[in-house]
Amino acid sequence: MKGALATFALEMVPEYDAVIHRVAATLQPGRRLAVYGLKHPDHWPRWLVQLGMWLNRPFGVSREYAALRPWESVRRHMSEVEHREFYAGAAYLSVGEAI
Repeated sequence: MKGALATFALEMVPEYDAVIHRVAATLQPGRRLAVYGLKHPDHWPRWLVQLGMWLNRPFGVSREYAALRPWESVRRHMSEVEHREFYAGAAYLSVGEAI
């Protein structure tokens, strides 16, 4: 596998850590995994977080998002290349490189 990309996907998989581990083990050294998705914004007012969850409920967003942290799995199983947050902390991009 030359590389992998997951956009708005791993937050829907409770076993995301195992998925990232498997991808990291499959990639050749130096190949990358990029993960982009929504996250619980740490510094937003509670009412705004609840509004965001309500608006995105049709797309599978729920309170469980607060506990999901795929970017930490990228750090754990790969060499981190980049981590950025967007939309005032409501979205993230995490790129890891296979070791």
